[in-house]
Formats: sequence, C-alpha cells, structure tokens
Amino acid sequence: MTQTKLMHSADRLDTHTILIAGNTTADFYDPIADIINRTMSISAPRFYFTSTAIEVNGTTNVFLYGGVSTTSGTTYLSTVDVYNSSTKSFSLTRMSFARYYHTVTKLPNGNVIIAGGSPAKPTILNSLEMYNSSSNSFVNLTARMSSLRYYHSATYIPSLQSILFAGGSSTTSNSLKTFELFNVTTLKFVRNGTLRETRTAHTATLLNNEQVLFVGGDPATIATEIFDPTTFTTRYAANLSVARSYHSATLLGNSGQVLICGGKDSGVAVNSCEIYYP
Repeated sequence: MTQTKLMHSADRLDTHTILIAGNTTADFYDPIADIINRTMSISAPRFYFTSTAIEVNGTTNVFLYGGVSTTSGTTYLSTVDVYNSSTKSFSLTRMSFARYYHTVTKLPNGNVIIAGGSPAKPTILNSLEMYNSSSNSFVNLTARMSSLRYYHSATYIPSLQSILFAGGSSTTSNSLKTFELFNVTTLKFVRNGTLRETRTAHTATLLNNEQVLFVGGDPATIATEIFDPTTFTTRYAANLSVARSYHSATLLGNSGQVLICGGKDSGVAVNSCEIYYP
C-alpha cells in the first residue's frame, strides 16, 4: 500500500480492482497483476470506519461510513466518502450522527441499515438510519434497538428478511448478552432474546443453512454458539482451541466451514487460525 493503514477497508469493484481505503488515501489494487494502479485522497483521515460496495443504477459505488479521524479516537465522523466507479471520483455526504464501532448491513434491494455505534465517548447510540439507494439519501428510522450498542454484530438472514443484532456494549465497560431481530420490510423490531454468553468484539457468520455462528468476544473466550432462525434460540457449538476477540471469521463457500483467524487473547495478539466444521 502507499500509506500505513489501521482498521481500514477493502472492497472489490470488479475482477481487476480492489479499493483499499483508510488513513487519508484510497489505493486501487489489481490482484491479478499484483500492483496498485492508482491512489486517490479521501476527504479526511479515517480509521475504525465501515464500508460497503453497492450497485446504484448499474454503477458500483463504495461507501466509507463514519469512524474517527485519529487513531486515538478523539474526533468522530458523521461524514461518508462515496467512490463512484463510473466517474472515478469521490464525493462527500453525511449520516445523521457521527458513528464509531457501528454496523452497516447491505440489503438485497441495495439499501443499507446503519446501526448503533458511538458519536463521542462515553455516549452510545441505539438509533438506526438507512441509506436509500433509489433516492441516494440517508433516512432516519423511528425504530430503536432495545439496548444501546457498539462493538456489536449485525447479520442479515434472508429467510426472515431480518437483521440479527447481537451483543456489543451499552457502556464503555460492559458486554451484552442479548439479541434482537429487525425486519427490513416493516422496518420494525419483531423479536428479542438472550445469547448463551456475553459478547463484544465477536464475529457473527451466516452459515449456508441460514443459522448464525457466534465466535469469541471481549473478554476473550473460547465459547461459540449458533442462532437457529427456526426456533429463535441459540445453542452452544464446539469450543475454540484458543480464546479470541477482535478476530476475523470467513465462510469458506459451499463447504460451510468457517476460517477463524487472529484476534486477541488476554490483550496479546494471536497469530493462529482454526476452522469450524459444521
């Protein structure tokens, strides 16, 4: 990369282009030629943000939402940098609130639900807003999560047409043990329940059978559990071999296996990976 980046993003534009954004720049990387073809500036330094690639009128746009403008998290951002692959340029828009450690969930219709996060410590949000891809605008939603949440997870479950919000923190020092389901058709919350474990900075992976695998969390734990959308309950799954938080979890195609890598255990970085077998 042309610049050091921390808590950055990487979104595929096409077969030959991955947009890697963060700090003050966006690199356009060609994974086949293994070169960076182009570098552009973004509106401001940006760390700990979220991103999505969205098709809008046949054009792929990449959105960089919120975050903070310093690695120490002193300036919180409500701005959104938008890259348009047709014009090959960035534009700037804005969410209703500054958000840090929020979630963004892309829906099948191209809309995006943005939830929770922090606009400035110690404040934490329970609000939601939606990016409407048809009108190219951000819209405040009246629905609210039952808990303030940041460092949480948000997983879209197609069969339920709902987003599963789970875990996170409602203060700067606690972890939540609850989940709730938000129906994206009615834009209302329809169910809530309790996880087996408190989870913050965990992962939530949609499996091929539309169950959701929860792994790890802060403080680091070996416990995993699975949410069943037919019963709206969770059950314990196989334990990790290493306690993890702030890790990654990647579904490995049709095998249904999940690759879990890195993270922290008792504040120490972990350099191992392991595979969940369904």
